[in-house]
Amino acid sequence: MKRCNTGIKNLDAMVGGGFPCGSIIGIAGPPGTGKTNLSLQFLMEGAKKGEKGYYITLQEPVSNLEKAYASMSWGKEFETLRKKGKIVLKHLPYADFEGNLDAIVDEVLADTKAHRIVIDSLDGLIEFMKERKRGVRAVLDPLFVRLRRDDLTTVVVLEGSGENGPSSVEKFLVDGVVSLDLLSWGELERRVFIPKMRWTAQYESSVGYKITNKGIEVDKPE
Repeated sequence: MKRCNTGIKNLDAMVGGGFPCGSIIGIAGPPGTGKTNLSLQFLMEGAKKGEKGYYITLQEPVSNLEKAYASMSWGKEFETLRKKGKIVLKHLPYADFEGNLDAIVDEVLADTKAHRIVIDSLDGLIEFMKERKRGVRAVLDPLFVRLRRDDLTTVVVLEGSGENGPSSVEKFLVDGVVSLDLLSWGELERRVFIPKMRWTAQYESSVGYKITNKGIEVDKPE
């Protein structure tokens, strides 16, 4: 099976060498767990290999993403890849993104150089649909069907963990889930767990990780 590396060595090791190419992977976790950093690293890893990537933010402005990668040791490299058109950052305002999301997906699918896409976050889209009294499956099913292409690997950001984590619908529709959690036992402890990953074996225990100026760094699985 062809693998789509995340750029995070030990995270790739937890799923047999990387995400299965062509899959849709949910990155779940509460605020402060590094979901954005992981997503940016995922796109940069692809761009370095010539795989064009799109980051579609449904809530935060692009300026927030710029601040996120600028604070990293690889920020200048990321910006260079962006200027070369290897990475595209797009923001869809909350009030407009239902129709515009389809237009962006059209753009990605028509771009033969596009091999990675991040949608951040899926929760914003779901809340938008609920306000308009539309079923979650009615929105996500056709979106995911369109994104399922052998040479396109998708990361969708999901808020929360544990009881406040992704709904059963979201977890059912994605092919894999990377769960980032933040524990407090007198001091902060970050753990990553892979509760689901289709088409490949996954590490069955949680592993510690930290966020540094290099981004997400996962401890070596034992």
